[in-house]
Amino acid sequence: MKRLVIVAIFVLFAAGARAQEGHPADSAATAGFVPFETFHHIMAPAWHQAWPKKDYEALLAAGPKFADAFVAIEQLKPKFTTETQQQAFIKHRKRFAELVEQYAEACQQADSARVYQLMPDLHDAFEATAATLLPVSFPEFEGLVITLDIIVRTHLPDNNVEGLVGSTKTLLAKMEHLIVAPLPTELEAAEDEIKPNLEMMRHLVLHMVEALYQNNIKEYIIYATELKTQTNEFEALYK
Repeated sequence: MKRLVIVAIFVLFAAGARAQEGHPADSAATAGFVPFETFHHIMAPAWHQAWPKKDYEALLAAGPKFADAFVAIEQLKPKFTTETQQQAFIKHRKRFAELVEQYAEACQQADSARVYQLMPDLHDAFEATAATLLPVSFPEFEGLVITLDIIVRTHLPDNNVEGLVGSTKTLLAKMEHLIVAPLPTELEAAEDEIKPNLEMMRHLVLHMVEALYQNNIKEYIIYATELKTQTNEFEALYK
């Protein structure tokens, strides 16, 4: 009878259930944001060749080209699935714009020292802006979801108590790691919202551990179901 209850709840549960390589600018270009490819053609030799060699002539020559190439980036109007990602893009593009302007002004003044100083920040702003156009990579959260899926897709329907014990221990360890892990750059602006949400998930995991210890599978499933709901909502908002 217990197995029938588990399977019945699992069916309802599963019905609602479900790395970025290289540089962000490359991935953004591949995703269709062509202005980042154009800007990268200028950035690559300036950053990888001119800057390490202190080739000030080449660094100064890049200024007007950066300014021209940034116009298309400034005109981009990408569509985002979450407000958090949109705000991150706006924030980083604003910083990117400021650095392009500062770099161009330094070039006009032939200020080679200033140009050399600005180049690392300009490069980082370029990549950071591109990164906000990509799906958010949050491996600590993704690891939690993977273990939770194993529990609800495999161990619960198979009535695998040993598997539940092992995976629940793993779930708790991943949850404790997630709580203290730094947020991805794209999500830092929403930290005040995200941290309480993660703490709520942590409490659910602790309840799951307690229910399992007490051999109360019904309570375990209630908490696991709520945790799955919350992880789904988190992904919809922030991923």
